[in-house]
Amino acid sequence: MTTIKIINDRILQNTPIINTRQHIISMDGGCGLNKDGQLNMIIIPDIDRSIEDVTDASCDKLPILKAMTPQEASASSVNLHYLNNKVEILEEGQEFSYVKHEASGRRLKVLTKDLHNRHGRQACVRHTDYRLPVRAGDRLSLVKKTSDGYYVKKDGVCGWYIGEAEEI
Repeated sequence: MTTIKIINDRILQNTPIINTRQHIISMDGGCGLNKDGQLNMIIIPDIDRSIEDVTDASCDKLPILKAMTPQEASASSVNLHYLNNKVEILEEGQEFSYVKHEASGRRLKVLTKDLHNRHGRQACVRHTDYRLPVRAGDRLSLVKKTSDGYYVKKDGVCGWYIGEAEEI
């Protein structure tokens, strides 16, 4: 039996996953637990319709930014999630710290406030170094403004936007 992998080790995503081949729908957007979470809705037009006709919609209460400059997506990234969050602190800073992700060996910068001790080990949950693909004019949900740019969500995918933006 094949299973669907809900957790993505590369990109932090809050959007529903609809797997028509296996007839599986995962709609947990983390709205009750995470600042970047969203309320997801599954729209079933008729109970007798095919799963291919099922769609989704989502909402959150985050402020909206309008991107002023384009940005290319990261060629590679890592998503630190609850199943894959152990890190070694290499350099601790006030706003950001440099860590080494245990599973991937990747060195990355994380928000210091997101580091915590879990069962005697350092961990960082719900962090990604992914830079979102952004076009000028795109609307981005603002999760956090930092000295290095904006941690945002675009179409349910979380990541970093380093360009110019204005609040709408």
